[in-house]
Amino acid sequence: MTPKVATILSAREWEPDLVAAAQSSARVRLVGRIYRPDEIASMDLDVVVVGAETSWVSPARIRAWRRAGIRVVGVYPHGDHPARKLLRDSGADEILADNTPPEVILRHIRAMPTIRPQPGGQGKLVVIGGARGAPGRTEIAVSLAAAWGSDSRLLLVDLDQDAPAIAIRLGLAPRPDIVDLVDAPRTTGRIESADWPTFGPITVVPGSHRSNSERLSVGRLDEFLDVALTSFEVVVVDTPPQIGEMEPIFKRAHHAVLVSEASVSGLVRAARMVADWAGPPPALVLNRHTGPADESIRAARKWTGLDPAAVVKEHPRIRASARNARPPDRILVKSLDGLAVPR
Repeated sequence: MTPKVATILSAREWEPDLVAAAQSSARVRLVGRIYRPDEIASMDLDVVVVGAETSWVSPARIRAWRRAGIRVVGVYPHGDHPARKLLRDSGADEILADNTPPEVILRHIRAMPTIRPQPGGQGKLVVIGGARGAPGRTEIAVSLAAAWGSDSRLLLVDLDQDAPAIAIRLGLAPRPDIVDLVDAPRTTGRIESADWPTFGPITVVPGSHRSNSERLSVGRLDEFLDVALTSFEVVVVDTPPQIGEMEPIFKRAHHAVLVSEASVSGLVRAARMVADWAGPPPALVLNRHTGPADESIRAARKWTGLDPAAVVKEHPRIRASARNARPPDRILVKSLDGLAVPR
């Protein structure tokens, strides 16, 4: 079988030379040239060729690719022993100097056996979005995680670095938070859930209330999700109230949920977010609904262009569960039955 190969774009000569050789050879099938890490998730690959000079190619990412069934060929600058050691310690399958002739690299790729994805290598990423105005995004994220967590190994991550709410909602200690936890898998390439905060069956990564100087870049968060998706069957992320810099994470999601308050102002804000949406079309949840459901559903279709997947009525028991750090009320959980466990 002809291996499907992608290279990671590099300014060094080895990468365009290898691409040219692959395009004129029947040894491999060149699938693409990768600029951003999220592109790999959307490709059907057997082998990825990476240069040690690429800043976002880390040990955690290489291990995540291998657990997903992708072989890794690492290319390092000739004579750069630290770069060679980095690739070796990261677990790259083949490590070659950048003065290796492209035809030789292709022969190495052709001779590499295929590997099966390891358990947990097929995790699904679900983003929970919602516009400004407190539409109840966090409560919906917690409720879906609680419902899905009984059937799947699930990680709930708070990515809101302005007003994180999951730890408060679940009654968890403020530390460890995402800043403490995001680096833990960088060396092992795995998330050991026994060492992390939990809420019932859910493993939780609380958000951070730290200063702006300690904010995590979207690149660091994206790298963390690479590892999370090989360690859990489902990863649910509660996002900030705007897409903005989180666009790469929205784009790589397998499923998305948009939470809107079932009011005129809530639907207008949601419509603005839909206009900027990136990634898979979201399932719309109308939250805190009062009055006739048909009117809210018609308004949602008019303003957002989406058919609501769930309508959640305003109820004091739902608010009481949230205020007292209890599991989501069954009224809310039942309202979300239409959003199936991601497969």
